[in-house]
Amino acid sequence: MLLAVQAEVKEKHGILQPMSYVSNNIKLNKLDKNKYKPNFVPAGQTTQLIIGATPESDLKILKLSEGLYNKLNLKRVYYSAYISVNNDKNLPTLSSPPLLRENRLYQADWLIRFYGFKANELLDETHPNFNNILDPKCEWALRHIEKFPS
Repeated sequence: MLLAVQAEVKEKHGILQPMSYVSNNIKLNKLDKNKYKPNFVPAGQTTQLIIGATPESDLKILKLSEGLYNKLNLKRVYYSAYISVNNDKNLPTLSSPPLLRENRLYQADWLIRFYGFKANELLDETHPNFNNILDPKCEWALRHIEKFPS
């Protein structure tokens, strides 16, 4: 619904279908190294998510990123704080871009990509958004103090 309002020409299927095409061809290229010269998408596939334009929680955004990493084998998800560029009534007006939120998502993304965390380990339905004071790693550690020696 929000995608239809804010980006009338975009649909979920229209976004994921080309991404799936690229992902499948990367896999095929690995099987047939002579098919593409140079390699098909040698650096891998990435995407960008705009943060703060819609009301999704950090948990929902991280689950989407995690799904893209797992299903489409993305190399990287980039996060960008929403900045209003005009006064369209269908677009949100924010007093300032959510830069700290963008930073927290990057920190959590690192934990997912390099340390094997799952989105549900970092956030849950009772805590769907990251803390403004603590980074995600510190917040997780404080919620799981029992995992650390005394």
